[in-house]
Amino acid sequence: MLFTELNFSGADEGILLAETIQAAHPRVNIIFITPGAYKTGDFECLKIAALHASGWYQKPGTKKRLIKEFIHLRYPAERKTKEEIT
Repeated sequence: MLFTELNFSGADEGILLAETIQAAHPRVNIIFITPGAYKTGDFECLKIAALHASGWYQKPGTKKRLIKEFIHLRYPAERKTKEEIT
């Protein structure tokens, strides 16, 4: 699962990061995080749509909103036991 800001420093680093991770792991869940006032341009919107992201989380967010993103993941996460993780 990848949580990434769309924009780190005025460029689309978050989109580039998501594209890179998705190329290596096609079934990755991508959730973009943005500030409340963020505006995307047409080109950014097309790039984001092509990634088929799992979600979009707007800051400042709430726990309820974050849980909603987890419930609606594009690729549901597998449950693992504590032993399987360690």
